[in-house]
Amino acid sequence: MKIATILMTVLGVYLLVRLILTIGPAVLATQLTTLGWSLAILVVLGLVKLGLRTWSWRETLVADGVRTTGWQLFGARLVSQTFGYLSVVGPVVADPLKPLLLRDTDVAASTPGTLVETAAFWFTSLLIILAGAFAGILVASNGPQLLAVTLAAVALVVAGFVFLLRKAPLVPRLRDVLARKWKSHPARLTAWLIKAEGIEESTISFHRRHPRALRDILLLNLAVQVVMAAEVLIVLAAIGVKIGFLQLLATEGATRIAKILTFYIPARVGADEASGAGAFVLFGMDGAAGLTLAIARRIQALVWVAAGLAWWHVIGSRKPGKEGSCAISTIAVSN
Repeated sequence: MKIATILMTVLGVYLLVRLILTIGPAVLATQLTTLGWSLAILVVLGLVKLGLRTWSWRETLVADGVRTTGWQLFGARLVSQTFGYLSVVGPVVADPLKPLLLRDTDVAASTPGTLVETAAFWFTSLLIILAGAFAGILVASNGPQLLAVTLAAVALVVAGFVFLLRKAPLVPRLRDVLARKWKSHPARLTAWLIKAEGIEESTISFHRRHPRALRDILLLNLAVQVVMAAEVLIVLAAIGVKIGFLQLLATEGATRIAKILTFYIPARVGADEASGAGAFVLFGMDGAAGLTLAIARRIQALVWVAAGLAWWHVIGSRKPGKEGSCAISTIAVSN
């Protein structure tokens, strides 16, 4: 795993260097120097995103009767986001880590709300991707000729979601398969699956039990998407590049897809920059502006990664819970 991580990181750095040399270091340096205070604004917007998602997470936990402090939730999100950013397959690391970082809180009780909040964020991100697909086709084709293709793609995505929902819950099915195919499976595995079944049921039934909380969570995560779009406008305004509404949606949708496809690269080094520049070129804009935007967002991310490491150092010195410590240690060893 460590060798693969090193190789992917080296490849990402190589691609980034090649991209900078292709666009021109002087052009990129000029645009970066013109950012000025917009970088500080970008860092503040990073805090706003963290705050909104922490608020959303708190709504899910409170709805399920889990009590914890806002600062503890903020710290857990910041630390999990930090280690997810620095790890291979970041989202797979970050989301399961959050409940483990909550002190004096039952992991089984806090996991359903955590999963619901994560699903709400990805659902709103999917809306941006689909909107970006519509906008991208309109921009690239200069007309609605290919809208039928996009509608077909949307229908496939919706059909996939419906299929998954109809197949849920999945854990009881897995238990039945194990009972039939592996009759001598360990009792500990059965106990774990029983607990997982309870978590899955609580997660699936959240929308029925707490419809008002679900509405608030979706609104908060939509606000996160608006903030992310504002980041694009602020950076491009600072370097004097104009962008239309359809181009904004198209480039954001394209870069989101690229992030999903390259999630296995640590910190997505090189991938974010290449997809940012490529999306801008694809939709008729300057590739250097896309690269500048990607680098500005990476600076924002690195600032909050540093804050997350500092936060972890502070709570680590206070002897955090065993589960959280073991989880972080496992991530450090695996990477």
